Amino acid sequence: MTNLERFQDFNTAYQGMLYPMDTDHMGHANVRYYSRAFNEAAYFTFTTAGVTPDFMRETGRGMAAVEEHFLYRREILPGDLVLVKTCFINFTPKALHVWGVMINPLTDEICAVNDQVCIHFDTKLRKSAPFPIDDACVSYTRGAAGPDGGGEFVVVLARRDIIEEYERVCAAAGVYAGLVDLATFSALNSVLASPNVPSGDWLAVHMRPGYTSIAIVRGEDVIFFRNRPEGEDESLTDLVHQTAMYYQDRLAGQGFSRVLLGGSGRAPGAVDLARRGLEERLGTQVDAMGPSDVLTPLMGMLLRTRREAVGV
Repeated sequence: MTNLERFQDFNTAYQGMLYPMDTDHMGHANVRYYSRAFNEAAYFTFTTAGVTPDFMRETGRGMAAVEEHFLYRREILPGDLVLVKTCFINFTPKALHVWGVMINPLTDEICAVNDQVCIHFDTKLRKSAPFPIDDACVSYTRGAAGPDGGGEFVVVLARRDIIEEYERVCAAAGVYAGLVDLATFSALNSVLASPNVPSGDWLAVHMRPGYTSIAIVRGEDVIFFRNRPEGEDESLTDLVHQTAMYYQDRLAGQGFSRVLLGGSGRAPGAVDLARRGLEERLGTQVDAMGPSDVLTPLMGMLLRTRREAVGV
């Protein structure tokens, strides 16, 4: 299978030819060319999620990259044709994670690979803002029971078009997409299925390169959840401290029996640095959420899927 065949179902987000003006003194494409091509491809990809130029002008919203990675595989020379294929590989209420591959359509060689986390923001306030939920996929699960016989629900909303694109990419790769869920919820399921489930109220902090999620669990029920995209001004320790204050004031909190931290950060050592900061700020020991930042959410997803299959 050729590379063009492998990525045929991805978005064709950029096409062009390298001109001599985009080369450096060594005669091949300079880094500015790669950056511009992938940037233009990302903006085209945003339109497939409804983030069009009209949408941004009418709502006063914009998109800005907060993290970007390049992998250069083959040099591009003047006259070479390039094609950029893209897809979404992750999303949060305030961010989209775009993956792209640059291919020479005549030789079928991969020239470069790029991924970038882009924040949706308010152009007047210059602060990140959640996407509007006009057409969303909604899932929910029962939460804590109320003293009056009522109950709470944990509700998750995701853009339908992004979920559908994820399913199309999986289908193109010959795999079944299966259950699509938040990585943090899957990590919590892994903890709840372990032999050492924390008693009482416990705090979980799940770090990812593009965001960090904070959850407070009472027994087996999520009573508080917050997602913090990377690029916001507040530090993680300050945000957790605010969460702890809210827990005491509004949720009748009597203290955390355990504090768990897992995942992976944007930079090497980010999780260890966060652990030391949280221990100093909260004055308590912070334990690892699971054996691996990759395996923990996957185990939680498997356990949730098995539990729901048995329930049916």
